[in-house]
Amino acid sequence: MKRVLKLSFSIFLAMTMSLSNFVSIFAQEEQSEQIVEIQNEIENEDLDVEENINSEEMNVESQIEDSDTNTELTGDSTCIEYFLLEESNVSSTQNFVLSLLKDEGYTNFSIDVSDAYGNIFNVESNERVNNLIKFTESFSSGAYIVTKIHYQLNEQNYVISLSDIGIEAKFGVNQEVYSENELVDLEEISEGSSSQEGVVSIDSENMHSSSEIIKEELNVPQSYSISSYALDNESDEIILCLDPGHGGSDSGTYTYYSSQNGLYEKYYNLKIAQYCKQELEKYANVKVYLTRYDDTDLDLKERAQIASDYGASYLISFHLNGLNGTNRGAVIFYPNTNYRPDLSEDGKVVAQSVLNELTALGIQSMGIRTNTIDGHDEKYDYPDGSEGDYYGVIRHAKNLGITGLIIEHCFADNKADFDAFLSSESKLQNLGIADATGIAKALGLKIYDQDDFVIQNKNIINDGTYMISSNSSYVIGLNSNDVNLSENTNLDLQAWRVINHDNGYVSFMNVYNGKYLNCDGDSLTLSEDDLSMSSLWVVSKQNSNYYIHSGIDIKYVLSNENNQIKLSLNKELENQKWSFISFNQNIASVLYKTHLETVGWTSWKQNGEESGSLTYNQGIQALNLKLSENINGSILYQSLSNNSWGNWQSDGSLSGTTGKGINLEAIRIKLSGEASQKYDIYYRVYSTKYGWQGWAKNGQASGSNSMNSKIVSIQVKLLLKGINPPGSTENCFYEKQISYQTHVQTYGWQETKYDGETSGTTGQSKRLEGITIKLTGTQYSGDILYRTHVQTYGWQDWKSNGQVSGTTGESKRLEAIQIKLSGDISNYYDVYYRVHAQNFGWLGWAKNGESAGTAGYAYRLEAIEIQLVPKGQTAPGSTENCFYEKQISYQTHVQTYGWQETKYDGETSGTTGQSKRLEGITIKLTGTQYSGDILYRTHVQTYGWQEWKSNGQVSGTTGESKRLEAIQIKLSGDISNYYDVYYRVHAQNFGWLGWAKNGESAGTAGYAYRLEAIEIQLVPKGQTAPGSTENCFYEKNIPIEPEQPELPETTLHPIMGNSEVTVNQMVSYFKSKNPNYDTFSKYGTTYDGILASGGAPTIESFCQMYYEEALMEGIKPEIAFAQAMLETGFLQYGGDVKPDQYNFAGMGATGNGVAGNSFDNVRMGIRAHIQHLKCYASTEPLNNDRVDPRWSESLRGKALYVEYLSIPNNPYGTGWAGDPNYAEKLLTMVNDIKAI
Repeated sequence: MKRVLKLSFSIFLAMTMSLSNFVSIFAQEEQSEQIVEIQNEIENEDLDVEENINSEEMNVESQIEDSDTNTELTGDSTCIEYFLLEESNVSSTQNFVLSLLKDEGYTNFSIDVSDAYGNIFNVESNERVNNLIKFTESFSSGAYIVTKIHYQLNEQNYVISLSDIGIEAKFGVNQEVYSENELVDLEEISEGSSSQEGVVSIDSENMHSSSEIIKEELNVPQSYSISSYALDNESDEIILCLDPGHGGSDSGTYTYYSSQNGLYEKYYNLKIAQYCKQELEKYANVKVYLTRYDDTDLDLKERAQIASDYGASYLISFHLNGLNGTNRGAVIFYPNTNYRPDLSEDGKVVAQSVLNELTALGIQSMGIRTNTIDGHDEKYDYPDGSEGDYYGVIRHAKNLGITGLIIEHCFADNKADFDAFLSSESKLQNLGIADATGIAKALGLKIYDQDDFVIQNKNIINDGTYMISSNSSYVIGLNSNDVNLSENTNLDLQAWRVINHDNGYVSFMNVYNGKYLNCDGDSLTLSEDDLSMSSLWVVSKQNSNYYIHSGIDIKYVLSNENNQIKLSLNKELENQKWSFISFNQNIASVLYKTHLETVGWTSWKQNGEESGSLTYNQGIQALNLKLSENINGSILYQSLSNNSWGNWQSDGSLSGTTGKGINLEAIRIKLSGEASQKYDIYYRVYSTKYGWQGWAKNGQASGSNSMNSKIVSIQVKLLLKGINPPGSTENCFYEKQISYQTHVQTYGWQETKYDGETSGTTGQSKRLEGITIKLTGTQYSGDILYRTHVQTYGWQDWKSNGQVSGTTGESKRLEAIQIKLSGDISNYYDVYYRVHAQNFGWLGWAKNGESAGTAGYAYRLEAIEIQLVPKGQTAPGSTENCFYEKQISYQTHVQTYGWQETKYDGETSGTTGQSKRLEGITIKLTGTQYSGDILYRTHVQTYGWQEWKSNGQVSGTTGESKRLEAIQIKLSGDISNYYDVYYRVHAQNFGWLGWAKNGESAGTAGYAYRLEAIEIQLVPKGQTAPGSTENCFYEKNIPIEPEQPELPETTLHPIMGNSEVTVNQMVSYFKSKNPNYDTFSKYGTTYDGILASGGAPTIESFCQMYYEEALMEGIKPEIAFAQAMLETGFLQYGGDVKPDQYNFAGMGATGNGVAGNSFDNVRMGIRAHIQHLKCYASTEPLNNDRVDPRWSESLRGKALYVEYLSIPNNPYGTGWAGDPNYAEKLLTMVNDIKAI
């Protein structure tokens, strides 16, 4: 061919595999901690060399590449259209042209050209016209290959390896070379073209035209890029051969544990290689083989030959290192640049990528390296006479045209490396995965998984109505019932409703006829079914363009082929790109579909159409609803099955279940947002028992509950506010509202009763012993809560939703009951209940938590009736006298007579006219409906005022002949908000005194007069006293004392010091006050088990923590524990602080709803409490790290004694609490603990 006047070129078609894009989509694996290394025997045929890599002893011929020295990133090869070079043989000067598919922002281009000896020449571009880049350089005689393209984008340097994208751009200077790429001569291409004399010159006038000429010659449509054309015609897979080093009689290096487990390097190499193969096989377009699959011994040449027989491009050998047990780290060897510099470049990229993944596991990096034999040796030199690679497996691979690598993962004889990286199957798998990930990133491999692709592209396009356009004027529409492309006329025929499914797929419903876009082969049709795979699609997005993938095979996408819509293989071409244009429709609608027993999902229906199966009586098991996109707001819905309402769902979420055989019995639907202001939503069901029921609307229940009737069809309609219902609204819902069972003396559990029926007996003198109550499927969410007053036990904890309240097998009578509703149902219903009580008969109706029955009389309940009544409606009967109770009981210890019988509610305890002194007293609250305590203390002969007692404890003395002279009584807790406590005494020489109340003194002082009798009763707040309140207390000639000086320290109680109690005493004390640890009845069941979740599953473990934490800081455990019990009401809470705050001392809770501090778990909450006590009680430093958020140096040492915790009694005007009796309460509790 004559090449004097004509400048002709050869084209190298780029196999455009986007390495940077592929790398970016790989999910980062969470790697385990550092793993350990093994000694690696690095094999070299005939050179019996063990390469033990030491960080301080580096082979001088090794070229070390660490990842942190490489400032260039892997470039995006999709920017390349083609690469041109002048003749394959030139005399001196060679010209190159790079054509870009996208050129905006790309600058500073240069190419690397390598000669046969590995010398690299960097050639900078010397001219640019639009997307064409020209390079010119003169070379001496020899063979050359273009290896890399460098460029800059946004000030970041990038590099593309031509071998990675399938370009082998070889040329010779004054010698012939052979290239595997197809060569296309431009002179031949240009014949017949419009170019004068077929000349294609590279200058600024016609550089651009060369691109179009090339496309014409290759018959490439102008809408295709050459790179895309080449990719479509490239079907070769990448073949990898993984080589587990050693095997058979060659065990490889010893590991740190070889003497214990008998396993050597060969075992681990095979395991890691197998895991690497397993991971690589998840990628597309790659085949992976092993040189050995079992414990087989192969020589190095044989390993390379196996890889060649497989047609592999890479042979990657897996090894572990070893030296003297002290070295650590991973090193990877790749080919030197001799003979085949292209293989060296390929290997370097893979080596660095794999090393990056291994170091991400925590393995130390020893770099990537080459290693060359020192000096020439015909046995090891390459065919061109250059020195061979040191390692035989790399050298033999290169001689066969294969890139060989050796991965030394870590040092197997180093204990730290072994434990971290080799000591378990999962850690070996991590190494294999890291190797595979590095290889995949370097080679641009892409995981092909349709399920993952679908999920990754879920909800790419929002639900709505759109026109789907391939360009500005043509959209997908209908011609009759045929799908076609037509000019955009904004008709319903061209509007498609996008419906996103939970599984990530999309349906396209035509607005005009309600049918779905369906693929039939490579053509499109319409279907009634939106759930077959042919009617499901996946929408992906790249930049501003959308691709519409077939649900059958996502590799195929919708294409505009000459204004005909087809399915074709996805090449990301211009005619495969789509846009979604919002379509403004005027019809507001609701869409819905149902899932039937055996049929599965039905198609979407809208605005009053039936969804279900009346013909086959198929039960509906789930439903899904959406609003059309022109409605602002949401649609919410829930379904009922098995007596239970599911959670509210919204806007396309599933309500109900599939695959579990559970049919729906009722539904509720409502609107929110602007939609609820403009529209009403109506719906009705067809059930097997009642047929079509009335229309419900806006959240009402439709269907039935506990009536053995399943829903088989539904209708839903959206109507403007004010429009009449679609039909009758009567009988839209049927249900039994409440059920209950009682456990009756002798008879046991009785049958379930409903809605006001009598449960129990009358006229048989049989006690109720237990009860369960349930809401039976009410259309409103919420709970029923109840508690019973049990013989000897008193009021029990609240129970709910079918739990047993009371006892069984203990012969304990129920004496009273309280029942209430919580949650949404409490806004719509009152719960009424009445009981049949011993000696009283039927009492009045109580409601919403009021007490029904008796307290203090020891009378049994015999029967009960319960029913729900809509809010605002009247009670089922009289509400008078629903509860009788004795409120307070008391006993006195009388001189000579001892303890007297219990008295109640104002009765006289003691004697009058017998001159008998009272010596002791106990007082209890008996069955009041309010929580709280009764506290009392007495003034005793010679002893004076005693400590406060409560709830049945003895105040005074017995056996000491000491008279009581005065008494104080008060209420605490909730009951103090509803009642005053009044009391009066009969005093020696005075007789009956006036009534005292709420902690006032009753009796005498200074007279040495005995108390002889007492009367006590509770009076509701605001009501008058039982009698005169004059002269309730006499004091004899006691002068006004001056202000008392500070008490001497000897009479005070230090907070710091050794414990005087045991953990068991603390446990017993708690159980005497609260037998139900870790349950919080004041909150229902919301917080039950929270202490166990916080690390204290039992009261024993809780007390043990207090004991340990207190002793650690020198605090007396009994003081800290008593304070916690006082502040939390024996772990019942009820104030601003909640149980899940693990705040046991009210820290930071300053009232008015301030919840105070919260802590991570029980121990941290206890520790904070102890530390804050120490802050007040000591100036010594903390022994544990501080967790107390309220610690202040200004408080140090300001409350050394319990008495000083009360602010009114603190000489510094500070303290823990404002209650002047705070210390007395704590010390009373401490003494009670000690007394156990």
